[in-house]
Amino acid sequence: MGLVAGWGLRRARSDLDRSTRSFARREWAEAERYGRRAAASFAELLSPGHPATLECRMVLAYALDEQGRWAESEQELRLALEGTTGADHGTERVVSLSDDLACLLRRTGRLAEAEAVCRRALAGPVVDVGPFRTAAQRTLAMTVGDLGRHAEAAELYRSIAGSAAAAPAAQARSNVLSHLAYLGRYEEVEAEAEALGGTYSGLDDAVRVRTALSVTNSVAIGLAFRGRHGEAEALLRPALADAGRDGLDDFTVVLGANLARALTGQGRGEEALAVVSAVAGDGGPEDESTLAFARASAQLAAGRFVDAEADARKAVELCGRYLAPVHHRTLEARTVLAAAVVRQGRPEGEELREAVLADWVAHFGAEHHGARQARGVGRER
Repeated sequence: MGLVAGWGLRRARSDLDRSTRSFARREWAEAERYGRRAAASFAELLSPGHPATLECRMVLAYALDEQGRWAESEQELRLALEGTTGADHGTERVVSLSDDLACLLRRTGRLAEAEAVCRRALAGPVVDVGPFRTAAQRTLAMTVGDLGRHAEAAELYRSIAGSAAAAPAAQARSNVLSHLAYLGRYEEVEAEAEALGGTYSGLDDAVRVRTALSVTNSVAIGLAFRGRHGEAEALLRPALADAGRDGLDDFTVVLGANLARALTGQGRGEEALAVVSAVAGDGGPEDESTLAFARASAQLAAGRFVDAEADARKAVELCGRYLAPVHHRTLEARTVLAAAVVRQGRPEGEELREAVLADWVAHFGAEHHGARQARGVGRER
């Protein structure tokens, strides 16, 4: 290697180090600047598929993602994946990059593409890559769930639970429960929750707390779906307090939204609105449809039908960006929208009710809790 090339490599390594340190300090623009320069140098002096080049592209992709520049982040991840061409399909690098790309596609609502990327990464002959495989399996399960295929998502989580290490296995088992609740399989939720409770002692504190909160949330929504709102409230209030105390903002939003659901079911719309307002600041873009739906339901219970319609339309629009039309939350938002319009005495409300009822029945069954709720729209008057 000549002197010029040697100097170029030293500068590239220095740039990569600066990019990594800038990223750790959350200095996204600096991480991008140094990462972009390092990636170009390594690609020219070594190869597009060299591990150093791929590492630069990954850091660069993460920095772009943090700045909300998702199209550019996607481009870097795809370039990195192209650089792995010729490597064993299913190696750690391929699976890790594929998982990163699938996560980005899922967050931007491109669910079919995200599913395809995950399945390709997991289909190769070399798939025993430990936590990287587990992460890709989890992304696949989340994506399938977002597509409204709740039974399939539950089975994918069961598969993870059967093969992963203790912590991700416990988390996967807890994720099964929410999909079973969506499907109306309440007895299974309670039986599996009880069985899972006996495994908490073997987990570290952070995983134990998160798993317990996830299980509590799923049991509570199963109770709420059956109309047992007071019992759901009794479970959710201490869980929400625990999540707030531990700074678990992702759980705070979900638990708060479901506490609002329990209060709404008891006709306590104003209290429900106060809970939604209290947790709204903890949410990110991925929580917007959850909060909009909770707010719409609370407005409906409070008798503010015009506001309920506005929030329900927002919830339906947000669900349309990130979830399938047959996802449980999408259908719930459409049901609240129909109810808000019916309660205003507008004839199109009945059309909305009939349409969402047909979808509930087609995808979940005539006796599902969602179908019963849609069937009851208009009877409140």
